[in-house]
Amino acid sequence: IAANEGIEAVIRDLMPARRRLTISRENDNCYIIGCNEGGAFVYLTLEEDDSLILSFPESYGLYNADSIDLSCYDSAEAASFIAQAFKAYRELNNRFWRVLNLS
Repeated sequence: IAANEGIEAVIRDLMPARRRLTISRENDNCYIIGCNEGGAFVYLTLEEDDSLILSFPESYGLYNADSIDLSCYDSAEAASFIAQAFKAYRELNNRFWRVLNLS
């Protein structure tokens, strides 16, 4: 457990250009982080109690119950977790399309 430096520090540590991600600011407390390959995206939100929440959207709404609280991790660890999640997504997505094209 470590002190998180906040949402801005996580975004800075994520270095989106180096990780093939796009980041857009939804509002002061919410960023949308998207994968350049495959179109997946997540929300990174700073809650009123300073919780830093990574949530996975539903197609019919902005937020759902599928979320992870990253508040207990420092900004570098939170950014690394987000980057690794998108890396795994890209690998699975690429593998899926490769297998589908072989069929």
